[in-house]
Amino acid sequence: MSAATTPAPSSEPPIAEVSQLSLEDEPKVSFSDQFKAFSKFGDIKSDGKLITLSQSDKWMKQAKVIDKKITTTDTGIHFKKFKATKISLVDYNKFLEDLAKAKKVELSEIKKKMASCGAPVFYKSLQEKQHRQWNVSLTPANIQDLIKNALMLQARVRALLVARIW
Repeated sequence: MSAATTPAPSSEPPIAEVSQLSLEDEPKVSFSDQFKAFSKFGDIKSDGKLITLSQSDKWMKQAKVIDKKITTTDTGIHFKKFKATKISLVDYNKFLEDLAKAKKVELSEIKKKMASCGAPVFYKSLQEKQHRQWNVSLTPANIQDLIKNALMLQARVRALLVARIW
């Protein structure tokens, strides 16, 4: 091989390539993938095919669907119409259609928020989240939790970087 045909390695940093990488862009997750994730949340025996009202409310709160216009009372009323403690994805779509129609909210907007809210977060309430962020006592158990959370975050960032670079 001659030097004329082989490009010389550049000492310049790959600014153009790096500038296109962004950790802010989450990988696109479908509504059905989110349904499966939230239907498993808090239930180690769940196969992800059926969701409870409490799991649904958790999902809707995290997605900021539950607000002044749609409340947990509204979700309870519409969920109970199915006369079951757990419902399938097909029935869940009917539940959302019924809820959106009754509350005069665009179904597509609800689903968009729910699909893009991220994986289930392990906080019981906003107060617990704030407490964990600002009032952490450094006991051995809390230190273990902090290390575990840091390792999970590190793994997620690494996965995002690997997905973007390779």
